[in-house]
Amino acid sequence: MLKALPHPQPPLPGGEGDYIYLASTNLPPPAQGEGWGGGWFSHWMLHMRLSYRKPALLTFALLLVFAPVIMSAALARADEATAKPMRVIHGNPVDRRAVEALLDESVGDAEVKIGRGKVKELKGKFRIDKNKPVEEAALDFIDRHRNAFGLKDPKRELKQSGTKAEYGAHYQQEYNGVPIWLHSMSVYLDKDHDVREVIANTVPTPDIDTTPLITAEEAIDFAKAELKIPPAAKVWPTSAELNIYEDKLAYQVIIGEWRYFIDAKNGNILYKDSLANY
Repeated sequence: MLKALPHPQPPLPGGEGDYIYLASTNLPPPAQGEGWGGGWFSHWMLHMRLSYRKPALLTFALLLVFAPVIMSAALARADEATAKPMRVIHGNPVDRRAVEALLDESVGDAEVKIGRGKVKELKGKFRIDKNKPVEEAALDFIDRHRNAFGLKDPKRELKQSGTKAEYGAHYQQEYNGVPIWLHSMSVYLDKDHDVREVIANTVPTPDIDTTPLITAEEAIDFAKAELKIPPAAKVWPTSAELNIYEDKLAYQVIIGEWRYFIDAKNGNILYKDSLANY
């Protein structure tokens, strides 16, 4: 039979008898070195004794006490693992908190790829304002997560260059109104008009002076000189447009089948290729 013995000192485990001894909740702490590591559980176990003829009873009692707790914790962890969406970051962002905040906005699973320390590709399902035009709502989304995309002012740096409501919007990246050559951003929508993918072929906001020191006509003359074309000669097509090329302010000059990037500060040729190759 089971019998609770009075405090203070019940026999320690290992002795003889036909009783189980349960510690009172007001017992003093066990002495140094007693028990199985200290704490209330060790204290309780230290003052409990079971007859060698009743080991199954102790095992059963422990299962009754602790099994529900163990099962509840296991089920809670399983539910948490099942319910929590997957978040994947490929690469090392400059602002990790901003990227994690972006991913947390996804309705389900989401992942990003990092390039130059900022988001270059995003996949998931992100809500946008369906009461606004697609290009405006998509830009609001990018602006809300500007730090993750490495942009200081997306609404000034991204210029709409094409929109189709059925799939999303496309933007040319600019700085101080000057296009950044070959850098843009595309936002794609799903059937619910939520953002499903962003391709950010952009660069972090540059910090350069966008005031040219030579004119477009002078840039054309530099290119003509390199091609050994007289300055007064008429060549079609001929054009010069300011761009930001590899972090430099430059004129993109087209003369006939040739394209140049001429440094807008000093007239140096930064790049030359033939349009016949395209």
